[in-house]
Amino acid sequence: MHGMMWCAARTVVRAALSAWTGLILLSHHHRFHWLRGMEPTGVLMPNWCFFAPDPAEHDYRLLYRVIGLRGVYSGWRSESEIAERRWYHTVWCPGRRSDKALFDMCAEFLHEVGHRPERATRTAVYAALRGRVWTRVRRYENSRTQAFQFAVVRCSGYAGGDTEFLYLSPLCVLTTAEA
Repeated sequence: MHGMMWCAARTVVRAALSAWTGLILLSHHHRFHWLRGMEPTGVLMPNWCFFAPDPAEHDYRLLYRVIGLRGVYSGWRSESEIAERRWYHTVWCPGRRSDKALFDMCAEFLHEVGHRPERATRTAVYAALRGRVWTRVRRYENSRTQAFQFAVVRCSGYAGGDTEFLYLSPLCVLTTAEA
């Protein structure tokens, strides 16, 4: 009799722990976030977000256009290309570091634009974004380029979709030494 009770208790404990684990895992799906609201302390229903507590749902990109000697604007071009996904990117993707740096710079810059727009073009992050585009213009555009302009846009990254312009820089005129 004692053995049967022990076996039944073990089964009940295993079932309870399995259900609890299942509820925790299920609560991480966006449709079941309400489960965590049922336990306000977060002790019994923890929110485990190891790498991204607030994951990004978009990417920032820098677009630029150049202005030639006759004042003709080019079309918008991407400052950097989105690398095609490969199987090994699940383990190793060093190019994402550059994308992450751009994401962080754009997020900081847009925060500055939102809070102190009059100072935005005098910040270090603006200078870094401008410098990043300037390097691209110097490397890939012809010598008849007299100025460039860049835009910070939000896009869906690999998913495609709409592109939303968030900031348009003033014209950045190249001096004769830079051109």
